[in-house]
Amino acid sequence: MLYLLDKKTGAYNKQIVLPSTDHVGGLAYDTVTGRLWVTTMSKKGKASLSAYDGKTLKYADFSRIKKATPFDHVVALPDIPRASFLTYHNNALYVGYFAASGQGTFRSYPLNASGMPQVHQKADMDLRGSDLQVGTYETNKRLQGATFFQGKLLFSQSFGVHPSNILVFDNDGQKSWLDFDGDDTLKSITMPPYLEQIVAVGSDLYVLFESASIHYRQADLEFHADRVLKLDLKTLLK
Repeated sequence: MLYLLDKKTGAYNKQIVLPSTDHVGGLAYDTVTGRLWVTTMSKKGKASLSAYDGKTLKYADFSRIKKATPFDHVVALPDIPRASFLTYHNNALYVGYFAASGQGTFRSYPLNASGMPQVHQKADMDLRGSDLQVGTYETNKRLQGATFFQGKLLFSQSFGVHPSNILVFDNDGQKSWLDFDGDDTLKSITMPPYLEQIVAVGSDLYVLFESASIHYRQADLEFHADRVLKLDLKTLLK
């Protein structure tokens, strides 16, 4: 289920019921097409991305139609075990795979002129941006989200009741990316447990926690976050 809130006031707007019960670990909004991408899984358990077009986002409302809203697009991702988290940056979608014990995966999918992800290595003649390529990079374990900010790439890292982290790396536009592990971390910022998706908008970082969900609500924590929080990135990254 998607909950849509007013960005300025935080007030509840509406909800859209998804057509499946997938673990929706990531959302990404394409500002060019107005399309919202969601991490999903095929009926055979394979990684996929699904999307709602802007028109669907505008008119879909469970309180009115009383049923799930089908996706407008579904794209299979053949080269990643599972789509755990997702972000959008500079005409490309970036999908991450959460690994609890070993290294994870971070994969880039450039968008073509119609806003659809290029999932294979073969270049598409109508890619929307320049200097983009399909690429796969190894990451730290237990990553839950990612976002880009002023030449930096930020990952959220959390697992269980332990403190979460925001890991900061250089973002040089894929020119020399090899992996994102502890050796390359510029900064690590300690956060409360169960940190999930993060997204940078301007100089603000919006963060979402899982600690208020039914499954974790009874956990013995000092901090349960039942709302989206906004942090100042310039202060956070000092």
